[in-house]
Amino acid sequence: MKFETKYRLILHKTYFDKGYALTKYFTYLLALFGLTTLDLNSTMTIAFFYAIACYWIGRWWFKYKWVSAAHEVDNRINPFVKEMRKSINGKV
Repeated sequence: MKFETKYRLILHKTYFDKGYALTKYFTYLLALFGLTTLDLNSTMTIAFFYAIACYWIGRWWFKYKWVSAAHEVDNRINPFVKEMRKSINGKV
């Protein structure tokens, strides 16, 4: 398998993973719906559309640079990054 193919597969996996992480709490509602109604067809249909929504939410997160904003928030809190930014700014 070519590297470009692997890259594209992992990129799509990352889109799904990010969308799933952002909407994780919806899975509890889905499980509750499935347990209370015991309707397998409806639950699986909702789960299928939820999986597609996870992919598109993750893709949107990357497309509109929300991932960069999230990294910057993490960097501003991280003490190591704060110290490195101070040392770099002091040398420049």
